[in-house]
Amino acid sequence: YHSLAYIYLEKGDYYNAIKYATKALDIQRKIYDSRHHLIAGAYNALGVAYGRLGEFDKATYYLEQAIDIQKEVYSEPNPDLASSYCNIGDVLRMVGDYERAIEQTSKGLDISIKIFGEEHSMVASCCNNIGLAYVMLQRFDQALTYFNRALSIQSKILEAGHYHLALTYNNIGIVYNSIGEYNKANEVLTKALE
Repeated sequence: YHSLAYIYLEKGDYYNAIKYATKALDIQRKIYDSRHHLIAGAYNALGVAYGRLGEFDKATYYLEQAIDIQKEVYSEPNPDLASSYCNIGDVLRMVGDYERAIEQTSKGLDISIKIFGEEHSMVASCCNNIGLAYVMLQRFDQALTYFNRALSIQSKILEAGHYHLALTYNNIGIVYNSIGEYNKANEVLTKALE
């Protein structure tokens, strides 16, 4: 059930993700101690699914549960914990708590760098999410710094025309447009279409 929950998350079928994460959680609670990493994984899946459905209180609850367990069970930096920090940062950004979103996503970023190094898709994703929070705070210089960092990573690890590259170009274009640099915005947004 655990794997099915994540497959449905990837497919964007959040109701089935919740269904299977809940079934996994029910089984895991019977088998494992309540502070087990698989239980944290089910909480993470539930948090992401509820976040995508706009049920932010439930999303925050489950993601906080996941993080609490993961901080306890993992003595070393762990990709699951990095992911949970990034996920809760995403939810916090969606509810307008931009400073906390930056704080939580930065924790995920730091862990991701320790595990994967600078040039990894998780690092680029964290940078993009931090940049989006800075845009909402109208701190455009900081947003550009993070978007350009994401773009630098993605340019090395993704094929030209990849969807994530287009999103990052789009984010940079939005910043340039917001600060009145329309020629730069036009140039970057054109790259997003390529």
